Amino acid sequence: MSEMFTSTYWTGIWHEAAKLLPGVGLRIITIFVLFWVVRNALIRLTRLALGQIIARQGRGSAEDQRNRLQTLQSVLESVISYVLLFVLVVTLLQALSINVTGILTTAGVGGVALGFGAQRIVRDILAGYFIIMEDQYAVGDYVSIGYPNIIPVGMVTGVVEELTMRATRVRDDMGRLWVLANGDIGAVANHSRSHVEAYLDISVPSALGVEEARQILTDELNRVFAEQQGGLLSPPEVRGAVAFDGAAATLRVAYTADPRTAQLEALRLREAAAQALGRAAAATAET
Repeated sequence: MSEMFTSTYWTGIWHEAAKLLPGVGLRIITIFVLFWVVRNALIRLTRLALGQIIARQGRGSAEDQRNRLQTLQSVLESVISYVLLFVLVVTLLQALSINVTGILTTAGVGGVALGFGAQRIVRDILAGYFIIMEDQYAVGDYVSIGYPNIIPVGMVTGVVEELTMRATRVRDDMGRLWVLANGDIGAVANHSRSHVEAYLDISVPSALGVEEARQILTDELNRVFAEQQGGLLSPPEVRGAVAFDGAAATLRVAYTADPRTAQLEALRLREAAAQALGRAAAATAET
């Protein structure tokens, strides 16, 4: 033990390290270069193959195909990176003359102890696999995801920003980013697979009659649709009066829109309707 405190002992270690470093260093650099080359080659081949497969299937619109391609690319690139990283670590240990078999045996024994703690991770990965394979949703889709065990309201609604084997990231309408473990996801409503049919209730100023207001709204909303369609799929339609309190009526407007922009379109339509009815009411009051 006392030899460790002598200059002769450390000089000997330094000489041995100096002999080993050139060869070992070269092997380590070669391993890292090979890791980088193989990883990038596999990722490029994966992107090319997925693009051809999805284009050949021809399912959905061009945007749907692009979203599905982005989702599968993200997942497969993660898998490739994790597998190659494991191979890299094992190869580096072998290059450093470390007994890899002994380490793996010890890790296997420890893995039994950690198995119960890893059950949640395995559940998340399996759930992510079925979400992707069943094409429940993809990156860019506007979804409502049931999450009753974690979130008091039990539902998260927004745009899917990222989907991996373990988690889903959703940006809600308030700009918050939700990171949801796939294993805790319950029911899923994918609004992007079809259009949204929604309604707006517009209050009519007391100075205007119901039929007059209906004609004003029809003309104004048709103008808005013609000038800037936006996310609207068809011209809004004034269905009729849904309430009347003796002084003013409430007219219902139906519209069909892209689910990702439905709320923005509702604001745009409501603002245009309010301005048109306000101008008409002011003109009536002056006369």
